Amino acid sequence: TVVDDMQRKGLGRLLLSRLVGAARERGIERFSCDVLATNEAMRGLLRSIAPDAVERPDGPMVTISMPLGDVVSAPGKVNKKSLVYRLLALIGRG
Repeated sequence: TVVDDMQRKGLGRLLLSRLVGAARERGIERFSCDVLATNEAMRGLLRSIAPDAVERPDGPMVTISMPLGDVVSAPGKVNKKSLVYRLLALIGRG
């Protein structure tokens, strides 16, 4: 979860990219996640990194399943000069 004040700054994309990388290192081949159907920003982010993701409506939620082999793990539009990005980049090197 990304708090409201930090949304729309690329943090979700960066965190998701790190999760995908860690999952691939551990042999995980697929992510499945539940997202509020009204959360277009998150659904759009997931579609942008996994165009072949499958969405299944489930009431107020949407279950999104995506094979990690096709996921674009590059951070995309992230401010690489931001303190948050630099901190996560340092953690990722450890």
